[in-house]
Amino acid sequence: MIRIGPLLWLALVALASIGTFQLKYRVQAQEQELTRLDRQIQRDRDDIQVLHAEWAHLNDPNRLSDLARRHLDLAPVAGVQIVGFEALPDRPIPTPLPDGTSTTDPIATLLTQLGMAETQATETQGAGEVHR
Repeated sequence: MIRIGPLLWLALVALASIGTFQLKYRVQAQEQELTRLDRQIQRDRDDIQVLHAEWAHLNDPNRLSDLARRHLDLAPVAGVQIVGFEALPDRPIPTPLPDGTSTTDPIATLLTQLGMAETQATETQGAGEVHR
């Protein structure tokens, strides 16, 4: 009759070999996934380099000034165009109409039409001061 000891060792060796094969295939699958991810990371880095180069080209000051000259009708600022704050005209005082709208404030008019300006209309009218 066969003793139990060798059968037990045989079963243990069989389980260890099955576990080793399963571990081997899991490791191979992980290596393939790692290789795939490394390739994807490299592609993404290459795409980022291309985007950096494109960004540098698009934001080149010489290119932008040439485009501005060709497509915008701009002129240099003349000295007489620069004024101090004191030279600006005062804002007109909003004059409320009978329906509560203001003749000079289109946003307040829109809010009143929407029914949202009851509290804001009284706050913006103030005490008759000139607003800046």
